[in-house]
Amino acid sequence: MRLTHFLLFLLVATVWAPRALGAGVVVGAIGGGAPGVTEPVAVGSDQTLYASVWNDASSVQFHVLDSHGNLVYTSAYTPVGWDGSVTMTWSPPFADTFTVWAVSYDSSGNELDRQQVLLVSAYQPDARGFITGGGWLSMDGYRRTFGFVAQVQRKGTIRGSLEYQRHGLGVNLKSVAVDWVYAPSASEGYFSGWATINGAGEYRFYAAVLDSGEPGRGDFFAVWVYTMDGCLVFADWGYLAGGNIVIHGNR
Repeated sequence: MRLTHFLLFLLVATVWAPRALGAGVVVGAIGGGAPGVTEPVAVGSDQTLYASVWNDASSVQFHVLDSHGNLVYTSAYTPVGWDGSVTMTWSPPFADTFTVWAVSYDSSGNELDRQQVLLVSAYQPDARGFITGGGWLSMDGYRRTFGFVAQVQRKGTIRGSLEYQRHGLGVNLKSVAVDWVYAPSASEGYFSGWATINGAGEYRFYAAVLDSGEPGRGDFFAVWVYTMDGCLVFADWGYLAGGNIVIHGNR
């Protein structure tokens, strides 16, 4: 898996000169020109983000928005190091252009500043792999249960299904078809397709999983659900409270 590094600066000043890094990456800040823009990267490729914070912040949180402006991921609050640096690794979960913001906070949790620091353009690789899983997440006092299979068969056809229930919220997502599967390694996988909610409508879903070992130790499941016009209906992600995810193969 290709690992790409970006140096992101969160500044109190509003104007500064962009610097050129390797692989054609240019870093900038709002007020001083466009934010940094990556070369196109594959879905699932690790993007390691470094932030140098110059405003005496205690922690930084990264927010990721899709091309429609939907918030699709928030990182943990990461303490600022002694040298003012913060590091986060994030992988684009589906093909889109993502905007990354860095938000800094003081020791009381008050927001100090936010800067749009990076644009990441992710493309969808060719389908490959075989992934299965089932289990539950524990969120907001409720369970989120799921079960799925996603496989590229020998002739290149794709089979699969997903059912995801948000208990306590009355939401049952059930796939109509799985149209893409991608397992770039023995530990991570991605798939997408079309679904209904509570038996009605037409929605686009994207799922990302991590298989960290047997039986289900440290496994991770995430799902993003959109309307046909690009509005985010909901997004859930987290480490499994029970169950197991298995990456059977990536070829």
